[in-house]
Amino acid sequence: MLTIFVKLSLCTGGRVETIRSIKIKDINFTENTINLVDLKGKASGKNDVSYIGFINPSLLVEISIYIHKHNLLQNNYLFSYDNIRRISRDNLRNHLQKIFNELFNQHFDSNDRKNRAVLHTLRHTFATQLAKVGTPIIPFRN
Repeated sequence: MLTIFVKLSLCTGGRVETIRSIKIKDINFTENTINLVDLKGKASGKNDVSYIGFINPSLLVEISIYIHKHNLLQNNYLFSYDNIRRISRDNLRNHLQKIFNELFNQHFDSNDRKNRAVLHTLRHTFATQLAKVGTPIIPFRN
Protein backbone atom coordinates (compact mmCIF):
# COMPACT_ATOMS: atom_id res chain seq x y z
CA MET A 1 0.00 0.00 0.00
CA LEU A 2 2.78 2.45 0.87
CA THR A 3 4.55 1.69 -2.39
CA ILE A 4 1.42 2.48 -4.40
CA PHE A 5 0.86 5.67 -2.37
CA VAL A 6 4.41 6.87 -3.09
CA LYS A 7 4.22 5.98 -6.79
CA LEU A 8 0.86 7.75 -7.22
CA SER A 9 2.23 10.80 -5.43
CA LEU A 10 5.29 10.89 -7.65
CA CYS A 11 3.44 10.37 -10.94
CA THR A 12 0.55 12.79 -10.27
CA GLY A 13 2.06 15.45 -8.02
CA GLY A 14 -1.03 15.25 -5.84
CA ARG A 15 -0.97 16.56 -2.30
CA VAL A 16 -1.20 14.00 0.50
CA GLU A 17 -4.89 14.77 1.05
CA THR A 18 -5.59 14.41 -2.66
CA ILE A 19 -3.95 10.98 -2.87
CA ARG A 20 -5.60 9.84 0.38
CA SER A 21 -9.00 10.73 -1.08
CA ILE A 22 -8.76 8.58 -4.22
CA LYS A 23 -11.66 6.19 -4.60
CA ILE A 24 -11.66 3.18 -6.89
CA LYS A 25 -14.21 4.87 -9.16
CA ASP A 26 -11.69 7.69 -9.76
CA ILE A 27 -9.34 5.33 -11.61
CA ASN A 28 -9.85 4.83 -15.35
CA PHE A 29 -8.02 1.65 -16.28
CA THR A 30 -8.88 2.04 -19.97
CA GLU A 31 -7.47 5.55 -20.34
CA ASN A 32 -4.58 5.17 -17.83
CA THR A 33 -5.88 8.17 -15.92
CA ILE A 34 -7.08 9.07 -12.47
CA ASN A 35 -9.48 11.80 -11.41
CA LEU A 36 -7.93 13.81 -8.59
CA VAL A 37 -9.57 16.39 -6.35
CA ASP A 38 -7.52 19.32 -5.08
CA LEU A 39 -8.92 19.49 -1.56
CA LYS A 40 -6.80 22.54 -0.72
CA GLY A 41 -8.32 24.40 -3.68
CA LYS A 42 -11.78 23.19 -2.74
CA ALA A 43 -11.34 24.47 0.82
CA SER A 44 -10.25 27.89 -0.45
CA GLY A 45 -13.34 28.23 -2.65
CA LYS A 46 -11.76 27.68 -6.06
CA ASN A 47 -14.16 26.48 -8.75
CA ASP A 48 -11.90 24.10 -10.65
CA VAL A 49 -10.90 21.63 -7.96
CA SER A 50 -10.51 18.42 -9.94
CA TYR A 51 -7.93 17.43 -12.51
CA ILE A 52 -6.77 14.37 -14.40
CA GLY A 53 -3.53 12.57 -13.55
CA PHE A 54 -1.83 10.11 -15.84
CA ILE A 55 -0.64 6.73 -14.61
CA ASN A 56 1.77 4.38 -16.32
CA PRO A 57 0.38 0.93 -17.18
CA SER A 58 2.66 -0.97 -14.80
CA LEU A 59 1.38 1.07 -11.85
CA LEU A 60 -2.18 0.41 -12.98
CA VAL A 61 -1.44 -3.31 -12.85
CA GLU A 62 -0.15 -2.94 -9.27
CA ILE A 63 -3.26 -0.97 -8.33
CA SER A 64 -5.54 -3.54 -9.95
CA ILE A 65 -3.90 -6.39 -8.05
CA TYR A 66 -4.19 -4.40 -4.81
CA ILE A 67 -7.89 -3.67 -5.46
CA HIS A 68 -8.69 -7.33 -6.09
CA LYS A 69 -6.59 -8.55 -3.16
CA HIS A 70 -8.48 -6.25 -0.78
CA ASN A 71 -11.91 -6.71 -2.41
CA LEU A 72 -12.34 -2.97 -2.90
CA LEU A 73 -15.54 -1.65 -4.47
CA GLN A 74 -16.09 1.45 -6.63
CA ASN A 75 -16.97 3.73 -3.68
CA ASN A 76 -14.16 2.47 -1.44
CA TYR A 77 -11.08 4.57 -0.80
CA LEU A 78 -7.96 3.12 -2.36
CA PHE A 79 -6.09 3.71 0.90
CA SER A 80 -8.35 2.67 3.75
CA TYR A 81 -8.43 0.84 7.05
CA ASP A 82 -11.55 -1.21 6.48
CA ASN A 83 -12.44 -0.45 2.84
CA ILE A 84 -14.57 2.44 4.12
CA ARG A 85 -12.54 4.87 6.23
CA ARG A 86 -9.59 6.38 4.42
CA ILE A 87 -6.22 5.95 6.04
CA SER A 88 -5.17 8.86 8.25
CA ARG A 89 -2.52 11.36 7.32
CA ASP A 90 -0.73 10.63 10.59
CA ASN A 91 -0.63 6.91 9.83
CA LEU A 92 0.93 7.58 6.42
CA ARG A 93 3.35 10.14 7.79
CA ASN A 94 4.50 7.88 10.62
CA HIS A 95 5.16 4.90 8.36
CA LEU A 96 6.73 6.82 5.49
CA GLN A 97 8.79 9.16 7.66
CA LYS A 98 10.62 6.17 9.15
CA ILE A 99 11.51 5.06 5.63
CA PHE A 100 12.51 8.58 4.54
CA ASN A 101 14.67 8.97 7.64
CA GLU A 102 16.47 5.70 6.99
CA LEU A 103 17.00 6.32 3.27
CA PHE A 104 17.49 10.08 3.00
CA ASN A 105 17.69 11.89 6.33
CA GLN A 106 20.50 10.22 8.25
CA HIS A 107 22.89 13.15 7.87
CA PHE A 108 20.36 15.92 8.57
CA ASP A 109 19.37 17.39 11.90
CA SER A 110 15.78 16.54 12.85
CA ASN A 111 14.93 20.27 12.71
CA ASP A 112 16.37 20.76 9.21
CA ARG A 113 13.12 21.52 7.38
CA LYS A 114 14.89 22.60 4.21
CA ASN A 115 16.80 19.41 3.43
CA ARG A 116 14.94 16.55 5.14
CA ALA A 117 12.68 14.31 3.04
CA VAL A 118 9.06 14.41 4.20
CA LEU A 119 5.70 13.46 2.66
CA HIS A 120 5.41 16.75 0.78
CA THR A 121 8.81 16.08 -0.81
CA LEU A 122 7.01 13.68 -3.17
CA ARG A 123 5.04 16.62 -4.62
CA HIS A 124 8.20 18.68 -4.98
CA THR A 125 9.91 15.78 -6.74
CA PHE A 126 7.07 15.66 -9.28
CA ALA A 127 7.46 19.40 -9.92
CA THR A 128 11.24 19.04 -10.28
CA GLN A 129 10.79 16.31 -12.89
CA LEU A 130 8.40 18.54 -14.86
CA ALA A 131 10.84 21.45 -14.73
CA LYS A 132 13.70 19.24 -15.94
CA VAL A 133 11.84 18.47 -19.16
CA GLY A 134 10.77 22.08 -19.67
CA THR A 135 7.14 21.81 -18.55
CA PRO A 136 5.82 24.98 -16.90
CA ILE A 137 4.98 24.13 -13.29
CA ILE A 138 2.79 27.18 -12.56
CA PRO A 139 -0.46 25.30 -13.38
CA PHE A 140 0.55 22.56 -10.93
CA ARG A 141 1.68 24.86 -8.14
CA ASN A 142 -1.81 25.70 -6.99
